[in-house]
Amino acid sequence: MKDVAVEADSTTPPVTPLSGLRGTLAIFVMLSDAALLALVFTALPPALPAIAQHFGGGGDGAFVAQMVMTMPSIGLMLGGAFSGFLVDRFGARLTLLVALIGVAITGSAGLYVDGAPLLLASRLALGFFAVTVGTCTGYLIGVFIDETRRLRILGYRNAFGSFFGLIGAYSAGPVTEFVGWRSSFAIYFIVAAMIFVVAISVIPPTPPQRAPKAEAKGSLLALMPVVPFYILVVPFAVLTMINGAQLSFLMTADGVTSAVTQSWIIGLGSVFSATASLVYPPVRRALGNFGTFALIPMCLGGGTLVVGLTDNLWIQAAGSSITGFGCGVLIPYFYNIVYERAPRESLGRGIGFMFSAIFLGDFLNPMVLGSVTYAVGGDLHKMFITVGAVVLTSALIPLFIGWRQPAPKLA
Repeated sequence: MKDVAVEADSTTPPVTPLSGLRGTLAIFVMLSDAALLALVFTALPPALPAIAQHFGGGGDGAFVAQMVMTMPSIGLMLGGAFSGFLVDRFGARLTLLVALIGVAITGSAGLYVDGAPLLLASRLALGFFAVTVGTCTGYLIGVFIDETRRLRILGYRNAFGSFFGLIGAYSAGPVTEFVGWRSSFAIYFIVAAMIFVVAISVIPPTPPQRAPKAEAKGSLLALMPVVPFYILVVPFAVLTMINGAQLSFLMTADGVTSAVTQSWIIGLGSVFSATASLVYPPVRRALGNFGTFALIPMCLGGGTLVVGLTDNLWIQAAGSSITGFGCGVLIPYFYNIVYERAPRESLGRGIGFMFSAIFLGDFLNPMVLGSVTYAVGGDLHKMFITVGAVVLTSALIPLFIGWRQPAPKLA
């Protein structure tokens, strides 16, 4: 691995180049946040019925179980908004190490916490600390990875998350069944501890940003070129969750009740998301910035439309795969915009806000798509068709109006 460094200017503290084994392990740390974020949502679903039963069963127990999955989303949104300030104020290395300790403690709380309020509070805190890890590692990518290799690293990062998401989804069931529902919470401590040991050994100090007062006051204003993309990514992010949050209900309505069959079809979305992330650099070079942007709504909308038009499982599997491919393009595309447009003194906040925007879309998924379902009379096929057609049509807008990004380049 070649040395990687960033040229310092009058307001940018110098950083230590990374090379050799240390550099390789540092890249592992930079990819690791995707695994943590994936596990936040994939490690527990098979345990939810047992959690509901533990907290009394019935409506009350079901509500607690549902909130166990919902609370991290709130923490993720809050953490995305505030973690960037922590990175810029205290440095990425210190913030990363503290956040990993937070993940280990709050993530494993289900091993020993009995009260519902404490468990739900720990899940909210888990979301906050997990996205803070993501902001830190995203900042480290911007500082230590040169522009020519950044797209590849961003692709690996999303693929890493998809891979661990599949592991979490397919292993959580057997672990819950044979060991017990509390055992699922141990994975957070194990993974966070492993990352912490590597990070404290290989990540060099990253001094806090000390921009001049005039620049510091305008550091948020410096993110204005990224604001349109924060807004734009929210509706796309709503659709990235359609496979995981809505497709199982559609298949159940079609009479496909086998959890194995449903998980196989939904899992294809993750497989193709990882595939898209791995091939993102050549796709980006082949299509250019403009074409890559158009590919996102084409895949998200097209895949959703395909799923809605049929009850054939093979065709639905193809639609799930197309949607997953769009998800795999979306993540590196929008994060790279932050690296290209945010100044160094605001990079932590820029990355954190992008996390918040994406997780806001995830959080809004059931509300937005639930409203569309209600509007079309409760027919899930019509909901998929309507949403898919609208998003697919939006891909044509830049083709007709000659939309161009104002940035001179986007590698």
